[in-house]
Amino acid sequence: MGVAPGARASHSGDATALQIQVAGVTIAVPEPGAARGAAPSIRKPTARAPMASKPRNNGRATARIDTQIAEMRAREETLEPFGGDYGAHCGLQLDKWRLIHRHLRENPFQVSMALPRAEQWSRVHRHLRATVGEPELDAWVLVQRDVAQNLADGIRDMRPRKNGPCYDVLMEWVRDRKRKALAVVQWSQGKGTPRRPSFGGGSANLNGNFHEK
Repeated sequence: MGVAPGARASHSGDATALQIQVAGVTIAVPEPGAARGAAPSIRKPTARAPMASKPRNNGRATARIDTQIAEMRAREETLEPFGGDYGAHCGLQLDKWRLIHRHLRENPFQVSMALPRAEQWSRVHRHLRATVGEPELDAWVLVQRDVAQNLADGIRDMRPRKNGPCYDVLMEWVRDRKRKALAVVQWSQGKGTPRRPSFGGGSANLNGNFHEK
């Protein structure tokens, strides 16, 4: 039998059927001499799953820690960060960023890379504000959005930024923020390093005596 221009013909392994592929659609046509009355079968190509247009976490229920973060912030406000409560304040900061890092690691999300970069960060901001609710994290994400928007508008913006999936960039920043909180705790306890000397006196040195020295 004849084959239309641009079509591909191949045998399917069934001696009585010939497969013809036209524009991505495969049609199995009985060969001459096959049983009469057999209708051709059509197999449509499988459609690809659309890319995520908003942050999603693989179908799991959205986990939230915003209540826990709000409680930690309320406790922070009762402490004097530059007085006798400095050590407790630093420890609470470290606990908070450990909680945020663990939550984000256990609840990854995706944002379509096909979206404009500023829109990607806008969606991340809405997601984190609803599920985490940490002002410092929100402020950092908004900076990423503003930088992306400025660059898209042709405005030079020298503030730090990185390419790549928003989740990966975010996790790198959160890890660094957690390490910073740990370094401050160690410094306040007199556990300094050559790169981060502590003055060796713990939190007592952060009171009025510290400035006198």
